[in-house]
Parts: sequence; C-alpha cells; structure tokens
Amino acid sequence: MSLHLYSIQISCPAIPGLIDSTYLKHNDGSLGSNNLADIKKFCVDTNKRLITTGDALYQALKSGIITLNEGDAIWTRMLDKRRKLPTASFSEYISKYQSAS
Repeated sequence: MSLHLYSIQISCPAIPGLIDSTYLKHNDGSLGSNNLADIKKFCVDTNKRLITTGDALYQALKSGIITLNEGDAIWTRMLDKRRKLPTASFSEYISKYQSAS
C-alpha cells in the first residue's frame, strides 16, 4: 500500500469551508479533515472513506515515512494546538488501533 497525501482548497457549498463535494462524488478517493463534524455525514451519504489524523499517521508509520517518536511528536504538537484527538499520545492510539484490527 502506498500513501499519497494531497491537499486542495476549493470552496464547497454543500460543506462550507471544505473541498468541492462534486469532485469527490464522482471520483475515487478518501476525505481527510481535522473537523469530523463537518464531513462525517458527507462521507456516509456518498460512501467515501474518511481518513482521520490517526489513520494518516499510522499509515505513514507503517510505510516508513515517520518513526514512532516522530508520530508522538506530531501528536503532541497537535494536542498543544488544542486539536481533539482520541488518545493522549500516538503510541497509545496505535495500541488501541492494533487491538481493534
């Protein structure tokens, strides 16, 4: 599995502040956001995969793009910026993620 992360900024009437929903409705892909409340319904309604911060970091770790220490550092910086994350550390997230798979 390869990891490709792209960022595009296009206004979207269906989801204010997010990418153009028309593109995603007609093309394969996944949607990532730092605000799940804004995109969850869209992903469910259109059957698009939602990638969370934890998902992206986990794939980057598995692909050798980042180390566990780097993942923990990124996670900590995000928490310092008051981002809502499901666990106190990336290491803790991985423990829960692996036990759930």
